[in-house]
Amino acid sequence: MGTKTKVGIGVGVVVLIVAALLTTNTGIFKGAMLGGGALTYNGAKYGCQDGTSGTLGGPQAACRLSAAWSAEAKLACTNKCSPKTGKCGLNSFYAGAACARAQPVVVVAGALTGIQEGSPDSSIGVAGSSGVVMSRYKFSAANEAFTITKLNVVGTTTNATAFNGTPSLFTGGNNIIRVGLSYPKKDGTTETVYANMSSGKASFTNLNFYVAKDQSAAITILADLNTIDFGATSGASFRLGLNELTTIATNSFEAVGEGSSEKKDATTVNAMAGSTGVNPVVLRKTVPTVAKLASASTKLNSGQNDIAAITIAADRHEAVALKRFAFTFDSTALTINNLEVYRKIGGGAEFSITNNLSISNSAGADLKAGGIPLVNGANTHDVILVKWNDEEVVSRGITNTYIIRANVAGAQRGSSLNTYIADDVPSNDLDINVRAETADNLCRSLNNRNFIWSDNSAVNHSVLTRDWTNGKDVISLPTQTQSLTF
Repeated sequence: MGTKTKVGIGVGVVVLIVAALLTTNTGIFKGAMLGGGALTYNGAKYGCQDGTSGTLGGPQAACRLSAAWSAEAKLACTNKCSPKTGKCGLNSFYAGAACARAQPVVVVAGALTGIQEGSPDSSIGVAGSSGVVMSRYKFSAANEAFTITKLNVVGTTTNATAFNGTPSLFTGGNNIIRVGLSYPKKDGTTETVYANMSSGKASFTNLNFYVAKDQSAAITILADLNTIDFGATSGASFRLGLNELTTIATNSFEAVGEGSSEKKDATTVNAMAGSTGVNPVVLRKTVPTVAKLASASTKLNSGQNDIAAITIAADRHEAVALKRFAFTFDSTALTINNLEVYRKIGGGAEFSITNNLSISNSAGADLKAGGIPLVNGANTHDVILVKWNDEEVVSRGITNTYIIRANVAGAQRGSSLNTYIADDVPSNDLDINVRAETADNLCRSLNNRNFIWSDNSAVNHSVLTRDWTNGKDVISLPTQTQSLTF
């Protein structure tokens, strides 16, 4: 009988061999029999649903059960899907040639893998906020449980890239006070721990992140954000994710198998797959929340109608300044004219603010009393631009209601009118300056300028300071459509 030896093979597999193996080379694989008579194999081949394939083990690998190789093959095919059938995972498996007979062995196989599966809850992170979700990862354990004890979180200001660059090049560190991890422990409770960032990296040790055998568990990366007054930059965009560098010198990842006591490190686990999908957070001093008024009218009549109604709420940290919003609308053959804007502050009274602003269509024509009709007897698709002469302020923690009221003629069976505020999406005319521009410069274009607002982050803020932006990062846009029918 031989002495107990420990041999590591593949990614996430540990084999404890109790006796010396009597092996012979057979084809491209070699191996042994378990004492109970079960065949073992020194490798396998597999195919995934997306058409890719691979080989596990080889002539020098230790013998393992077919089920152990199969488990590793299933992990290799995770999230690999056929574009035709939509099926995902393992498609075919072949365990290769059987090993020769041997003395009894005990095989303990453990595999650990992870994938990014969640981005920030909001694309805007409000300066001074705590526990802002930056990304989420899901780890899966096969054949034994694991406790992940060490992790690195790194930052980048580049979008849609893996987290495998040089951490010290991260330039967004002034926006982050500290980084947090929230994860489940073995006893079922949730633990949240924090670490400071240094040279673009937050290092966590002595973690208790538990992934049960043949199950998955999620870990959430959090950030406490700095304030503008203490050095954060309004409009700064950054991402946080798990370190993807694959050397022990650059990544201190560590996980311990519960049954085998073997340690995984950055060279033996793929812990960050899919992280290019982690979206950025844009830091702002405040954020607006825009929504269709819940009690907005749905009935269209001849006479005065509330043709569009929204609410705009400012975050508790700071007031929101408004310069312009644009309602996209389409209408059947009606006559609609004499537009006015009414406002309610919080639960207060409704009153007209029409004299404080302009109301126009996409051609710039006046739609207020004395101007041209919004709709003049024909099916119409256009925008209603509401632009303040100076700026409108929504006080912090307060919700304002804005209503566009108009005279409607010609309403009959089949008549309808729909309005909503569209999203502002990236386009060729938008560059990084759209996050730091003056109000008037933004108003010079209609393209992706449906919602122009400011977080009041500039010193001596006004319509002339460069702290204005569009609605690209406002997660509540587009609003739901308000539909009125006769």
